[in-house]
Formats: sequence, C-alpha cells, structure tokens
Amino acid sequence: MIRISTFFALAIPSAPAGAFLSAGAEIVDADCSLHTPIRDPNDVPVLHAAISGRVEFLCTLDEHFKTDAIVSFASARGITIIDDLDFMRRLRRTQ
Repeated sequence: MIRISTFFALAIPSAPAGAFLSAGAEIVDADCSLHTPIRDPNDVPVLHAAISGRVEFLCTLDEHFKTDAIVSFASARGITIIDDLDFMRRLRRTQ
C-alpha cells in the first residue's frame, strides 16, 4: 500500500490498511482439491482463492507466482498475474 501510494502520489486512507482493503473484498470458498503447480505451499491457498473468486488479476510481488508454469496455469483460468504498480497503471488507463 505504501509503495503504491508513494509512486502514484495517492493519499493513504485514514482507516488501517486492512479495513480499507476488506471494504472491497469478498469472502470465497476456495476449492482446495485443485492441484496447482506452485512451489511454495504457503502460496497455494492464495491461488485457490483467486481461482474460486474468479478474479481477473492477482496482484503480487511474490516471485513464486511469476514462473512460466504459474503464469500459464493462471492465464488458462482467466487470471493475469501482475505487480502492484502495473495494476495501478491499468486502473489509471481505464479512467
């Protein structure tokens, strides 16, 4: 959040970041039976939630998500893996 707000000169919301993000979040039941080709077991629930939530973008700085296998796996499910700055650039282009 700090990185994005600094780069794009945005005001950080007065509420804690968690509350700010949760206001636009949706809780999904992740399908944990799906095999994912990700190396870090801590990242598996994130990918499961993204798939179950049918997200368009998965915004992360985690390099485990940027392997060819994961990018291809996510893309086949309609998910584009991007970093925070690319996400903000895309949002600005749509305005």
